[in-house]
Amino acid sequence: MKQIFMLLLTVTAFVANAQWIALSFQHDNLNEIFFRDSQHGYVSSFSENANPQLFTTTDGGMNWTEITLPEIGNNKKITSIHFADTQNGFLTTNALGINLKTTDGGQTWTVTDCGSQYPGKAYFKNDGTGFFWNYELFQTSDYGGSWSFLGIPDGGPMMHDLHFINDAGSIGFAIKDWGIFKTIDNGQTWSGISFGYEQSGMAYIHFLNENVGVVSDASLIYKTTDGGQNWSDISIQDIGGSKIQMITEDLIFCNPGQYSILKSLDGGATWQPTYIFGTQDPLTVAINFDFPDNNVGYAITESGNIYKIDVAASSEKFNADAVTIYPNPARDILNIDSTEQNTTYIITDVTGKTVLKGRFSNTIDVSGLTTGMYFLKTENYKTMRFIKE
Repeated sequence: MKQIFMLLLTVTAFVANAQWIALSFQHDNLNEIFFRDSQHGYVSSFSENANPQLFTTTDGGMNWTEITLPEIGNNKKITSIHFADTQNGFLTTNALGINLKTTDGGQTWTVTDCGSQYPGKAYFKNDGTGFFWNYELFQTSDYGGSWSFLGIPDGGPMMHDLHFINDAGSIGFAIKDWGIFKTIDNGQTWSGISFGYEQSGMAYIHFLNENVGVVSDASLIYKTTDGGQNWSDISIQDIGGSKIQMITEDLIFCNPGQYSILKSLDGGATWQPTYIFGTQDPLTVAINFDFPDNNVGYAITESGNIYKIDVAASSEKFNADAVTIYPNPARDILNIDSTEQNTTYIITDVTGKTVLKGRFSNTIDVSGLTTGMYFLKTENYKTMRFIKE
């Protein structure tokens, strides 16, 4: 009985803390990551003596293949990766005048002219409308086939980030050196919604809906709940947040100074580390991350590793008295002590694929599962990990 009790404590700790799962792929100098959905993603790397490299996965990071790119140059970097849909994607680089476009899901790439010879970044909506920016802003309506210059009100010389709600619709937000801007007509015109903000380092912006959004740089994080008319400081001990992404109004992830990935479960009032599964170690030296939906996220680290996180487990304010499972690892039967009875459940593997579902009272037969790690999600959205041996 003592051994079972210790296992239950371990499961509880995993749910509350250890969430990032290391994927098998590893490569030096990873620098950009983009996932179109929970299964299809891309990462890039650079080298002093070789062309940048691009890798893709179609199974949630379990397997990766390299995609051949046109010549960009030694010691050059891919600076952004974005796909509008399954076929149309775009890469920007820090090489003068070299940006790449694909129309076949990333299998082949061609150099395209964005209207500016200077390096920049790009963002695409699901309908093929895209934006390329540096000191100027350009727009395309045909997946990057042709570009036109757009004016944006003065907010300092450099534009830093741009985002449309759910990558769709006509409402978008952008941030420049000294201003935050909003469009309600698909980017044709922009108006300032907040001035007096002076960024410190690279700035990021993300809106969950028309009213709730966050903006972050290397020293500060601000949040609005009224469409940008008023902002509150939710900074992390004056560290700032660098890249930031809202999953819900309560759940926010940020990457302070590209060092670690922190999360907030209360809308930014408090912050806590995120942990590597099976350890008490926070995920540190994180270069970049991406959450393609509300279910899963991915991160790359300075060591060249890729990690994956289950968002439901991360957002769970777990009540250890409500649900416990044992034994763990389990061979045939997974026992469940729960206040929930005759409720539905789903078991998924590490790629997010559903492998078992049904209703349980006190046990679940897992004898048919292959050896590995799984996630048990109950009807009330409690999520626990277990090992099938």
